[in-house]
Amino acid sequence: MGFFINPIAAQNCDVPSGLHITNLSNFSVTFNWTLDNNVNHYRLRHQEVGDSNWVYVWSATGVSHDILNLNANTAYIWQARAYCSSGPSPNSGWSPLDTFTTNVRITLYLN
Repeated sequence: MGFFINPIAAQNCDVPSGLHITNLSNFSVTFNWTLDNNVNHYRLRHQEVGDSNWVYVWSATGVSHDILNLNANTAYIWQARAYCSSGPSPNSGWSPLDTFTTNVRITLYLN
């Protein structure tokens, strides 16, 4: 008699939704998304528009994450990806790109 192994399909996470930003300043921003209770953690990435290098946040949890050390008056794009477990997979695809531009830095000189 042979053994029959019933493969269990890996759970796929949905692509993160509800992406938006808050707390935009000259040098920082807060990334926000809609919480999915099936998600263990999120991976975030951002870059200046036109740049080829992404900056990653590897294990964001909850519904928001602060991003610091940005350049003033600069356009950025960002995305999020969901992970169903603590390991590298299964995961969702990347969300659609979201864009924002940091504020202009204003320096006041008082006489």
